[in-house]
Amino acid sequence: MQNKLKITVLILTVLMAASAMAWNGYTYFSGTSMDTRVILAWQAVDESNVVSYEIYRTRVDSRSMAFVDAVVPKGDGAKYSYVDDAVFSKSASGDYAFSYRLKVKLNDENSYYSDPITVTIQRLGVSQQTWGSIKAMFR
Repeated sequence: MQNKLKITVLILTVLMAASAMAWNGYTYFSGTSMDTRVILAWQAVDESNVVSYEIYRTRVDSRSMAFVDAVVPKGDGAKYSYVDDAVFSKSASGDYAFSYRLKVKLNDENSYYSDPITVTIQRLGVSQQTWGSIKAMFR
């Protein structure tokens, strides 16, 4: 009886590991700045099990990632470009550096996170600086 239980546990473990490795991911996830915006880009490999891509952002001097937006998959091999023009906050270090992560949600309820990438903006527009100052007053 114990051998059957051990074999069953082993089979379930192998199946779970195989399903976790079944998603091929994306070929790259990168970010660049353009004026007062951040442009994120990635290319999918296999989207047969992908429900959505979620984008998260934080200032580099913060540990808390905030949800930015979700993107619906287009199909295997699709290239994505997302423009984040809602960057309103200046970091405490004096620069405008932001960290981004991509969360990939799958049909089987598993999620995968990209490694964080950092994008630095040379300057924020007047409206972003003003809005960031107003928000800072209420923290």
